[in-house]
Amino acid sequence: MDSQDASISVDSLLMALRPWGKWQVYQINWQMLLGIPAACQLLAIIVLAPPPNFICSSEFHNQTASQSGSFNWSEQQQQCEVVDPVTNQSAPCDAGFVYSMPRENSIVTEWDLVCSRQYLAEMSQTTFTIGQGIGGTLFMFLADRWGRKWVCLLNLWAAIVCSVVIAFLQSPLAMILMRLVVGIFQSGYIMVVTVITLELVPVSNRSYLSLWGNLIWALSLTVFSGLSYLCRDLSWRYSQIVLTLPCLVVIPNMILLDESIRWLLANGKFQAMKTIVSKAAKINGRRDHPVVQAYLDSCDKALATESEEKLVNGGKLDIQMNTRDPETPGQDHKETLRIRGVRQTERPEIHGPVHAEALATRGPCQIESPDTRGSSHLDTRDAGYMEETDTLQPVSTDSPCDLMKHPKLRLFTSVMTFAWVTNNWVYLGMFLTSSSLAGNPYLNLFLNAVVEIPGGVITYFSIVKIGRKYTAIIFNLITAASLLAGVILQVTSGSAVSNAITALAIVGKFGNSIAFGSLFTYTPELFPTNLRSLGIGIASSAARVGGMMAPYSNLLIRVAPWLPGVLYSVTSLVCSLIFVFLPETKDKTLPQIKEDVDKWYRPKSKLLDYDTVYEHSKAKQFQQAYL
Repeated sequence: MDSQDASISVDSLLMALRPWGKWQVYQINWQMLLGIPAACQLLAIIVLAPPPNFICSSEFHNQTASQSGSFNWSEQQQQCEVVDPVTNQSAPCDAGFVYSMPRENSIVTEWDLVCSRQYLAEMSQTTFTIGQGIGGTLFMFLADRWGRKWVCLLNLWAAIVCSVVIAFLQSPLAMILMRLVVGIFQSGYIMVVTVITLELVPVSNRSYLSLWGNLIWALSLTVFSGLSYLCRDLSWRYSQIVLTLPCLVVIPNMILLDESIRWLLANGKFQAMKTIVSKAAKINGRRDHPVVQAYLDSCDKALATESEEKLVNGGKLDIQMNTRDPETPGQDHKETLRIRGVRQTERPEIHGPVHAEALATRGPCQIESPDTRGSSHLDTRDAGYMEETDTLQPVSTDSPCDLMKHPKLRLFTSVMTFAWVTNNWVYLGMFLTSSSLAGNPYLNLFLNAVVEIPGGVITYFSIVKIGRKYTAIIFNLITAASLLAGVILQVTSGSAVSNAITALAIVGKFGNSIAFGSLFTYTPELFPTNLRSLGIGIASSAARVGGMMAPYSNLLIRVAPWLPGVLYSVTSLVCSLIFVFLPETKDKTLPQIKEDVDKWYRPKSKLLDYDTVYEHSKAKQFQQAYL
């Protein structure tokens, strides 16, 4: 490759293709539709195991005999023991149970998962959550090695097969095991498709993608609530098949889904990258754009050089690239990168002061002048292969132990761990217990889902306008206040105000969805660069713990119907209180090392994030010059 070419990043290419062109819109929407099968698999237990009213078989026959063959089911009637008329002592229902619904409509009724066996029904949801943790770790690793597209499609097909198998199971233990396997594959495709979607848009446009993702997830939950209503009178086996049908979105995805350009670049797959870039440029009407042409020309040169130098470095291609020194604008330096390795054989010495203006205007995607727009090098730094060796930031010496050793990081880790456990527990628990609220259980499920549509919009504008910290505080308080008010009404007034109790529960779910949504932005912004992935990983693992706890909320209802509401309210209140000790990260520089975290607690530490300045400057530059 010609070392005089300018370096162009993938973000520059995506800006040249138009960030929201037809190709990106098709790709993003088809991929996000995978949220529908993901929601159906996550919450399938609501349809497969609705809690019935039941009574001991012997007691049922006694009462029907005395009432001329009729029996009236009362609300929340669940009888696990019968009184022996001779000894006047309680004894278990050895003769079995009679249920308020047909036996084939639920795994609970078909396999008698009540009383001492009720935990088996809840266990199937717990093992699903465990499977999500396994799949998220395993398949993200495989997606980095084998590519995003095929790992995603493999997981989706596997999830389809396993979901169909569930409809033919004959025991609760087999159900528990198979739900574990479905959880592994469900997390596999949903995590991978999230990465593909993020890699489709420039950094400066990802906030809009987050908003759209929240709305699509809310739509997916709404679709699930509609399907659950349609399955209300079906056998649970047929219901399982119906909930599997949204997985058929895999068929158009096999045709329409393209591999990640960033992954192809990072792995030196220039031919596939050229094909996808050409396809995107044709669909978006940008084939003649100079940046697109520069990228395609660079692919051709890389392919030609690769074919001529097969024996260089053991078959691995070394490409000499010309990059711009950010500290000395106008001075080039050479670096030799190994495309299929991660090694740099030459490293320049960098001298001189740091120029913030250069950072904002002369990044790795800088186009030098109109006469150099026709040819360009591929910037592998955007794909994550080149180390960031510029002295713009000090070298990090942070280690995972610092999350416990450093006082502020220990505080962040502890608070966020509790927050993720609580918010996910409340989020899933309110879905799984929605049938216990007064009124139509399917309408309650629908309302729990549909409130996330305005919740997603409010989350976006709230974290932008009032900040991450205060969004989490305010909406956790709303959740706590609403649920506590509902509990007070339930204890003091009973069924007389049942509709008001349901309304307060829906308001609590609305607040929880916004508070939980803010954590996805807030958490990674708290940790230094070398600890950021570990920080969000710990938080994600903590969320799994909350997910494993959620199914047992139905057991708490048996003890006291108001108990889950009290626990949800108290833990949400504690969340809002402990967030007071965290700093606000809105409009602040992302910490690079742990010492940067300490600066947040000093006066006048509110600094503008130059990474954001750089990305917005880059986007504005391309819009003015080419779009």
